[in-house]
Order: sequence, then C-alpha cells, then structure tokens
Amino acid sequence: MGNSIYNHFSYVFLRKPSKDTSMQITAKTEYALRAVLHLAENHEDPGWVMAREIAENQNIPPKFLPQILHTLKQAEVVVASRGARGGFRLSRTPAELSVGEVVEAVGGPVLTKPCDKDLSCELKPTCPICGLWSEAHDSMLGVLHGTSVWDLVERKRLAQKSSGHAMSIIET
Repeated sequence: MGNSIYNHFSYVFLRKPSKDTSMQITAKTEYALRAVLHLAENHEDPGWVMAREIAENQNIPPKFLPQILHTLKQAEVVVASRGARGGFRLSRTPAELSVGEVVEAVGGPVLTKPCDKDLSCELKPTCPICGLWSEAHDSMLGVLHGTSVWDLVERKRLAQKSSGHAMSIIET
C-alpha cells in the first residue's frame, strides 16, 4: 500500500476523535427552527408575533431568542417591526422557506466532507470513500432543502392528531 493511500485511510478512519467528530445540531439551530415553526403556525394572522410569545410557546430561553431572531433577520428568513405592536413574521410563506435555509442561516454549512479538508489527496478522483461522503452530504442537503417549514407545520399537526387520538383510546 502506497504512502498516500495510508495517509488517506488514516485521516478518514484512524484519526483521534476530536470533541466535535459528528454533525451536531446545536441548541441555536434547534431554537431557530422552533421559532420559525411558531411563526409559520401564525403566518395567516395579520399581526406581528412578539419574541416573548415565541419564547414562551416554544420553550426557548428568552435571553437567547433575540440573537437568533437577529441572525434570521439578517439572513432574510424573518422580517421585524419595532414598536409596541411590533414583532416578527416570516419573510415568505412557510411553503417557500426550506428547513435547510433556516439551519444554514444560523449554523452555516450543514455538513462538511472529510475529503474537502484534504485538498492534496491523490486518491480523491477515484476514491470510493470520498464518493460515499459526497452521497451522504447530498442526501442530508436534499432532506433539509427538500423539506419546507410548512411541511414541519403539517408534521406537527399530524403528530398532535395522533397524540390526541392515542389519549382518547387510553382514557376510554
């Protein structure tokens, strides 16, 4: 086995694990998705949704929400209005906004491929492992960008119906 093959193999499989060896969904990303979900559920209402309401209804610590909403505003995921009757709204309809856009707005690129870090890898053009990472990357992006915020609203409604149905069976 040539030295470059060993170096590639050891980089991908034998390297010492760091503290962050896997893709992790941060609390910030989770809170951003919850906030956007809440705004999506209230999208048809003519008024603005206050940050306090979002925090209370989505169990988001109030001290973190302003920073998250500011980031979402900068990424044009939400729009804001100041004043006593101000608050937040989605910048588009929930069906036009993908989960991937929200995730990337607060967390940056979703997943990096190990092969992208090793630009000098001689095996890259023919490496089946690099191909596997590319497929996993593309699949993850496909799911996140192929799922709209409206899809999340529908999933929540379905889960609530199923949960309510299960409770009625248990109670009888």
